[in-house]
Amino acid sequence: MEALTALGLASNIVQFIDFSSTIIKGAKEIHDSATGTGSGTEGLEDVVKEMQSLSLRLDPPSTGHRNEDERAFRRLAAECRILCTQLLDLIDSVKPSDPKSKRQSIIAAIRGTWSEKERTELERRLDKTLAVLAKDNQGGLPLLAELKQHVNQLLEGVKVTSVGAEAQVQLRTLLGLSESACNAHAQNHIHECLAFTDMHSRFDTVDKAHPGSFLWVFDDEMNKAAYRQDLADPSSNIHVREAGREFLRWLSSGDGIFHIAGKLGSGKSTLMKFLCEHPCTIWQLQKWAGERQLIFAYFFFWRSGTKLQKSLDGLFRSLVYNILKACPDLIPTVLPRQWNEVMDPLRLQAPTHLNFRDEEIRTAFEKLVTSQDIHRKHCFCFFIDGLDEYEETRQLDYLAMTKLLQGWTSASAGNVKICVSSREYNVFENAFSVQKRIRLQDLTRTDMERYIEDMLQDMSSQNDRRLLTQRIADRADGIFLWVALVVKSIREALDESQSLTTLEQELEALPVELELLFHHLLCSIRISARLKGYLLFDMVSFWISSFEEELPLLTCLFLEEYARNPQFATQSSASFAYSEMDTTALQKLATQRLNGYSKGLLEVRGGGRGKYITVTHRSIMEFFQKPSVRAEIAPESGGNTAGVAIPQLLLA
Repeated sequence: MEALTALGLASNIVQFIDFSSTIIKGAKEIHDSATGTGSGTEGLEDVVKEMQSLSLRLDPPSTGHRNEDERAFRRLAAECRILCTQLLDLIDSVKPSDPKSKRQSIIAAIRGTWSEKERTELERRLDKTLAVLAKDNQGGLPLLAELKQHVNQLLEGVKVTSVGAEAQVQLRTLLGLSESACNAHAQNHIHECLAFTDMHSRFDTVDKAHPGSFLWVFDDEMNKAAYRQDLADPSSNIHVREAGREFLRWLSSGDGIFHIAGKLGSGKSTLMKFLCEHPCTIWQLQKWAGERQLIFAYFFFWRSGTKLQKSLDGLFRSLVYNILKACPDLIPTVLPRQWNEVMDPLRLQAPTHLNFRDEEIRTAFEKLVTSQDIHRKHCFCFFIDGLDEYEETRQLDYLAMTKLLQGWTSASAGNVKICVSSREYNVFENAFSVQKRIRLQDLTRTDMERYIEDMLQDMSSQNDRRLLTQRIADRADGIFLWVALVVKSIREALDESQSLTTLEQELEALPVELELLFHHLLCSIRISARLKGYLLFDMVSFWISSFEEELPLLTCLFLEEYARNPQFATQSSASFAYSEMDTTALQKLATQRLNGYSKGLLEVRGGGRGKYITVTHRSIMEFFQKPSVRAEIAPESGGNTAGVAIPQLLLA
């Protein structure tokens, strides 16, 4: 039995006992009274309706398998229903012919027909029901355990007068605790239903910053000591640190929208993830929040992802989810329909699924960012990555989105501020203040040099490593993706024990423009692997665009078999050398082959059994989807198409 169902049933049982005890107490009043009258004034029809309502609510839904706690609870409910039936029969037998009769005549009729023995027996059974409710729970229904003390105290009142004054207080406490537990359960249920698949997957797949990168953002004394001045011109670091200080000022006391702009592949998403996870971000924002509760939430747009990952509906839903996770007490205010549905007193079990219309989510968010009542105690900071990865619609293009973001901050009277990142598109450059903007490619020279040196540690000569580091950083023009791909190519040359002169020649042969570099790497795949590599690129592009998810890693394991025989997986005689290998060994082999087929343009993501293939950067997917590139790949893949190859490879 679910905790919410159990708590609801417990509340109904206690309400039934309370109401039944009132009738018993009234009968005893009349029996002992000198005048033969009681103090009740409620009409008989109200009494009967209330008893019928309570009787219906003592029948919880079946949940299949029942443990001992649930069976005990159901026995208790059955006992209450029997008592309810008997009380209804008793009241019905003395129903007055005059429908205008008051409760005094009802209770007087009960006194005239209800013997002392009947009254005593029913009172004893009610006392026993309370005792069962108070019985200690051994390992089951933990949410009810904390009610035990109050129920035990309640029994002390029952023994004296059925329900005495102290018992009434304990009943109210019991029901209050039950209501509190139900509220917590309802909040958690609504919050879980708000979540959507892959809500945080883009954030999770963004690479973490290389150790020691972005120290200039939080430029304290410790970071100054760690900052390696020997890797770059010291004068350039003055500009870098000033950019960091400007961002810190915005975090701690600024307002509006801060814009992190950058070229394609400059590391914007990596920086945004770094900022979201760094404790100094929250520490600085707390200075701005003051006495208010700080609510911090983020969303990373992803053009290659699902509909919700690249739409405003996904943005709204994710932010509402994170806000209500931090402040569940706001749920009844911003999602009243769902709250009432879960808390419906006629339900003994919360609905499994809750429907959230897009308009309801937007309305909920607007309440959060515009309500003065909410802002008295709360303030909000949102980090939104990849505005250029938002998928425009006819009604809501990039310009409309920027106006929407600006509207949030202006309507909040300084209680909402936003940090965004994007490519250097004119629409974003024009919308956001230049005074609250940094250009990432101008700030990461030292970070790049640190990364290059660390990745080339296998070079035996420190001088050669330093010289090559400088050459790569000089040509990178602030594009971290270019650096990562070039370093991977240089590392492959190091495995072949190439001299510094050869490595420099290799570097000079690599194009500076990213798309030219992509094409160069594509053409550098060895001839024996090119057919498999081109087919794999086509498969990844087809799979992501068709199914909005990544291709399973092990599909590239059988490309050699497919190249020899496109029908290999469906032939009964097919047998593979991998049948004796475990999953870990298969994944290792598949990763090695992927590296040989893709030259770093594709990579492995995920963990455990859920590993998959994806592009190293969104720009690579854009490159492969260009008609000119697809036209070049198609002949090289031998006429094989992704739609034909994928079923065979998945079947294998």
